[in-house]
Amino acid sequence: MPIGASIPLKSWTSFIALQQTHQVIYLRGNHDALCCDFLLGKPMSDLWRSHGGKATEEAYKHYSKEDKQLHIDFLQSLRNYLLDGQNRLFLHAGFTDRGVWHMSFSQKTSIGIERFGS
Repeated sequence: MPIGASIPLKSWTSFIALQQTHQVIYLRGNHDALCCDFLLGKPMSDLWRSHGGKATEEAYKHYSKEDKQLHIDFLQSLRNYLLDGQNRLFLHAGFTDRGVWHMSFSQKTSIGIERFGS
């Protein structure tokens, strides 16, 4: 579930706290990566602005620098994927038959992982 796009910011702060009491693994999605880029001051593409970026920008208007930093730290801690002990792959989206995962709204913003071994 994309953090910045569909979960109210005050609600998703509880996800941060949940890590203190439970064993959870959060996976990074494209909106999470784009939200983090926005919080770091990187330019927002028109496509991202129209698909969650504008709402994210509005939602963060009244957040303190300290609260934003907590969110940046959390977003940067997200994992691109999880390959568990049973060789099961968990990821946000975009796994291809070549073993490469790309998610992006532009060529400037993408996340990838190396090819998985057989």
